[in-house]
Amino acid sequence: VTNAGRTIAPNLLDSKYRTDVTDWQNVMRETGHKTEANFSFAGGSEKAVYSLFLGCRYTDGIIKGSSTNNNVHVRSKNEFRIAKWLKAGVNLSFNYSTYRSGWVKADAMYGALPYLSIYYPENTKGLGYSDSNTQNDGVGQDHPVIVAEEYEYNGVSLSFQPKVWTEIEIIKGLGERMQAGVSGSVGRKSEWNPDFIMVGGTQNFTSRLMKSHSYAYSPMVENYITYSKVIGKHDFSVMAGNSWQNYGENGNLEAIGSPFSDYTVKKILVADKSQVIQQNFSKWAYLSYFGRINYQFNNRYLVTANLRADGSPKFAPSNRWGYFPSVAVAWKMHEESWIKNLGVFDQLKIRAGWGESGNDSISDFMYLAKVWSINVFYPFG
Repeated sequence: VTNAGRTIAPNLLDSKYRTDVTDWQNVMRETGHKTEANFSFAGGSEKAVYSLFLGCRYTDGIIKGSSTNNNVHVRSKNEFRIAKWLKAGVNLSFNYSTYRSGWVKADAMYGALPYLSIYYPENTKGLGYSDSNTQNDGVGQDHPVIVAEEYEYNGVSLSFQPKVWTEIEIIKGLGERMQAGVSGSVGRKSEWNPDFIMVGGTQNFTSRLMKSHSYAYSPMVENYITYSKVIGKHDFSVMAGNSWQNYGENGNLEAIGSPFSDYTVKKILVADKSQVIQQNFSKWAYLSYFGRINYQFNNRYLVTANLRADGSPKFAPSNRWGYFPSVAVAWKMHEESWIKNLGVFDQLKIRAGWGESGNDSISDFMYLAKVWSINVFYPFG
């Protein structure tokens, strides 16, 4: 037996190691489960309409260590007729989620040595799991089960979105809608692993606990008026409004503790060393104006024009506003008598449009120059 002129690892020459003991892919693959239940209730009268929805879902993965998720969602919509000219409503939405998982290393699952068992009690530094190393096995391979079972990732989050609104009919054809709400979330997550040494001592995992807490909320107020009128064959409507977001805020705090001499109490301050490794905070405000004109002639020919003006804090104060027009025309061909006579189409429409759009998907303060103090040298004089 040759090995390109290199010494063959002793375990590969021993006949007892030439038997497949563990099918690692079979060990790591599990049966996934999903359970879901949804309940809804709705009712109403001339003065009120209401609905309630409740959903629950549980899922787990098909790989050992993959995420197990629980989710509960509650949504409620309520509308009240206060007067002939006035309606109001309350919408509520809450979502609660939890997850837990280990660490899935797919490459380890496919590369683990088949002659090794899952556990080897004598390997106390490796928490009783089997191990491999370059000297005896020719390769030091990660153990897929130890990271799936000993690593712990946990998280919980709650998101919410309450909103109230009113609709006022000022005169016939002219109405105003005002709505105010807030969307937000709070959450926390943790990561834990104990001390262990694997791959013949080349991988040394130090016990560590990381925890983080985050929050975000964004209030919004929106107001718009609409006016519609039909004069003979002419049907038109106009809408104009604005939306305002202020006092939006999010932040997070992340801390870590390591190492741990005792696993009885898994708290960061119990670790030999602890520190805050990250803290972020941001605030923002948005302002938008928008309008739309719809015109329809003889229920066949349509024209729509829109214009939005959006102010975003992501850009420099001198370049904060963006303007986005659009226009569209359409022809309801199925309303033409010669199309109706064909007896083929229930609905046939041709539509063409043009518009501009934009986004502010960049990080905060990207318009400012950055000043670095590490490994940066500036020539003075």
